[in-house]
Amino acid sequence: MLVVGWGSTYGPINRAVSHLIDEGLDVAVLQPLQAKAFAALNLQWAKTDAIDAELLAKLGLILDTVAALPT
Repeated sequence: MLVVGWGSTYGPINRAVSHLIDEGLDVAVLQPLQAKAFAALNLQWAKTDAIDAELLAKLGLILDTVAALPT
């Protein structure tokens, strides 16, 4: 399993997302509001690149786990 997260400051992601999909990978694009809500849920008010990276990674793992649950 590969989980990749990056913030909007990384630049335009459309090309990267399209490439990953073309390679056969499952891709989910999160809206900034989702990441902000997840940070609030975790009572994380500080904002640095390192904190953002950790939160996006955790959110990606949680969402991937939820997507893999049997229905």
